[in-house]
Amino acid sequence: MLFIESQYFPCVTVSKILSKKTHIGILLCEPFRKMSFQNRCIIPTANGLVGLSVPLVGGRGNRLPMGQVRIDNKQRWQTTHWRTITSAYNRSPFFEFYAHSLETMFHTPVEFLHEWNGLVFSWLTDQLKLSLFVENINMISDGHRLDQPLPSNYQEERFVAGLPVYQQVFQERHGFTPNVSSMDLLFCTGPKAGQLLKQSGMPNGF
Repeated sequence: MLFIESQYFPCVTVSKILSKKTHIGILLCEPFRKMSFQNRCIIPTANGLVGLSVPLVGGRGNRLPMGQVRIDNKQRWQTTHWRTITSAYNRSPFFEFYAHSLETMFHTPVEFLHEWNGLVFSWLTDQLKLSLFVENINMISDGHRLDQPLPSNYQEERFVAGLPVYQQVFQERHGFTPNVSSMDLLFCTGPKAGQLLKQSGMPNGF
């Protein structure tokens, strides 16, 4: 089994690796990691790269196990995230095709971070047509843990080598930005996204 941490719209590297797997375990037993993709994702916008962060009860210094981390729903983060995503992708070739189901998800009230990430993960893998058996893991057992990218290193060569290159919405303004949130690949390439993941080479060291 491959163990991965629960992430918010994981970057393309993670989706690429998962496209080669059939059985994964999502770790809920380990402490939340601040400055990680567990509660954030990065997307290209007209003004450059933007990080979307899910606010947490107790702040990002939270050291509770991931399965116990609560979202701070006093903040209107879902509205803000959806507006930012819409602004970034309403001119992409395939955003309209996915927008209704995604907007519905952003109107879904969720208490725990891992539950929200689970909704996102299920939606994303369905759209990418990745066939995965997924288990929530509350105790580490035998298996391999994936070295997942962080906001501080997600564009290092070991993570971006072998990833698909495609036309991004604001590429003429900012150039191509590799390994951002997998929603970028989906909205820009549509039904071909899953095939692109499966056909391209694996990142270095994986």
